[in-house]
Amino acid sequence: MTDTGSSKLATLDHLIAGPLVPLRVVPLLFAATAAAAFFPAGRPAALGLGAVTAVLCALWLSPRLACVAAAALPATLLPLSLGVLALPALVVGSLATVLCVLAVRRTADRLREEQALSQHQLDAREELARATAAERDRLSTELERASTHDPLTGLLNRAATTSHLDLMLATGQPVGALVVSLVGFAAINEAHGSDVGDELLAAVARRLTGSARASDMVGRLGGDEFVVLFNGLDETSAGHVAERLPQVLAEAFTVGPHVLPLTARAGLARHNGGPVPPRGIELLRQATQVAHAGRPGSGAKVFDPGQQVMAAEQLELEADMRAGLTRGEFFLLYQPLVCTRTGRMLSVEALVRWQHPTRGLIPPDSFIGLSERTGLIVPLGLRVLEMACAQMREWATVAPGLSVAVNVSARQLVEPDFVSQVRDILWRSTVDPHNVILELTESLLVEDTDSAVAVLWQLRALGVRVALDDFGTGYSSLARLGELPLDEMKIDKSFVDRLGSQQDSTALVTAAVAMGHGLGLCVVAEGVETAEQAQILRSVDCDLLQGYLLGKPQRPADLVPQFAVPLMSTNVTSLPAPRPSRDDVLVPRVMPDGR
Repeated sequence: MTDTGSSKLATLDHLIAGPLVPLRVVPLLFAATAAAAFFPAGRPAALGLGAVTAVLCALWLSPRLACVAAAALPATLLPLSLGVLALPALVVGSLATVLCVLAVRRTADRLREEQALSQHQLDAREELARATAAERDRLSTELERASTHDPLTGLLNRAATTSHLDLMLATGQPVGALVVSLVGFAAINEAHGSDVGDELLAAVARRLTGSARASDMVGRLGGDEFVVLFNGLDETSAGHVAERLPQVLAEAFTVGPHVLPLTARAGLARHNGGPVPPRGIELLRQATQVAHAGRPGSGAKVFDPGQQVMAAEQLELEADMRAGLTRGEFFLLYQPLVCTRTGRMLSVEALVRWQHPTRGLIPPDSFIGLSERTGLIVPLGLRVLEMACAQMREWATVAPGLSVAVNVSARQLVEPDFVSQVRDILWRSTVDPHNVILELTESLLVEDTDSAVAVLWQLRALGVRVALDDFGTGYSSLARLGELPLDEMKIDKSFVDRLGSQQDSTALVTAAVAMGHGLGLCVVAEGVETAEQAQILRSVDCDLLQGYLLGKPQRPADLVPQFAVPLMSTNVTSLPAPRPSRDDVLVPRVMPDGR
């Protein structure tokens, strides 16, 4: 209620209940005035009483009205003094006075009710304001915690962990970050449901927190990855932490009726202190990188700063490789495969090389592995097949029937449209598919035999031949070997290298050749470098030989003159000794498989 309303109510209360003019006096004054007015002798008294009553009633309303009533009183009461219309005047005056009094009382009651209601509203508003402030503080606290903590485990989240790590690094003290990546959590979550998975994550958080020191900080990076931050972590302490902390997860977790075994990979990255610390996000990236490269269940793998330099170089090389594929910087060399019976070249293997615009010739072992890891082997492999088929078309007149072998990676074989891409290349090049040989490593068949066999049959349906490369290194099942749609089997160089020096190697090669022939396969020995090796392989009826003894990887133009002449004499022992010296000019180092 406003101050004006309060003052009005106070005034009315004073007039109604004050000691000067009690409200109950008014009816008495009216009664006396009316009685005196009926008698001529009492009319002067009635005049006086009427005047007093009128003035008092006016005072109840306002002082101004009282003045007007006093001024108009003689004219108002004149009929009373003359006895004219005495009764009607008294009745009207009495009624008016009573109505005024009732209006005053009603106004006072209304103002009093409004004051009580306003006070109640004011109290309620103040209480609401206090409750709102408390709720606002509570919500603010919850929002602040939600922005910095993981709701499931109560640990610091990734953003807060990174900020905390930045503060630790800013002190200039040695700091360590241990990233723990759970192995097998996805399978548990899928098998038992997300509720069990959430309970398991909370249990992992409790176990990591319980095993950490009071000065350490445990956080959750998201998903199934956690991190422990260490202050004052020297090299010796880092070794202990790397061995101890991941082992706390070795014991199985019990979640309800489920006993859940869980292993983890762990990676540790450290900063030894100093005025120029790395960013927290960089230290976490280093720890995560080595964690993903570690072995499940073993101690934490410690980040080596040299790996960072290597990783940067690999990223740069990957970018160059993508650009090189677009600019056509890759080309092919061809190594002959010679028939042991005729000494002539029956096929060649296409081997990719990279001529970098600034780095020069880059050897295969510097980019083949990188292309496998990044997926660039898929476009590179298709490019190699295209170039090989185009070269076969050019050789068709000078070397009809010459076959070209192209290596196919496991990454290519699992591509859903690989078979259709091979078909399109064969159709555009117009070469005979029978003269195209796709070489697959034995390890590829070990990893995923069923799907690989299905793709191989589709490739065979196109008319191409399939060769099993590096036989003897993948531990494939000999029983399954007969089920594969193969045309050739290539004995790995590691067996050929020991020929002549180890007797058991000769027996193994003899058995491999006999087994290949028993399966109806053409048997090739790769990595032949000495005349003695060639002689032994001819003696055990190996079909084709490949190696530096018979020819290095060469450019197409250099290979053409060799198509029409034997590359291996009937007298194998008279063959020259190994590698041409020009190979160091053309190919800076020996390929990984030694071809």
